[in-house]
Amino acid sequence: EAVVSTQSTGLPILEAQICPEEETTDDCQPMENWMFGCHCRSAFSKLSNKCKRKPCQAFRAFRDNGAAAINSLKNAESVQEATNVIVDSIVKPVGHALCQCPGLVDSSLSCVENYDGML
Repeated sequence: EAVVSTQSTGLPILEAQICPEEETTDDCQPMENWMFGCHCRSAFSKLSNKCKRKPCQAFRAFRDNGAAAINSLKNAESVQEATNVIVDSIVKPVGHALCQCPGLVDSSLSCVENYDGML
């Protein structure tokens, strides 16, 4: 039985895009922000410090806990157990982030509507 792992993947490349070093939109370089683009960086930079870091925090939570959650889901012995994994791993953290930072929804929609990345 295969075990899901997030080791030895392209996660460092993704982390550099999701958790950039830059803090201001003036620093945005399109070639360095190829995944989300500068418009998305700008939309998130307008959020509070706590909220603009939520995408990075979510990515790192997935990086650190995603494999265990996927393995738990894969090994669930009932629908209830699988549902508990989904609720605990995805629904609660996302719901909590959205309650703390309702502007995340508008920023995310703005990223999609005005996408200027290179994917």
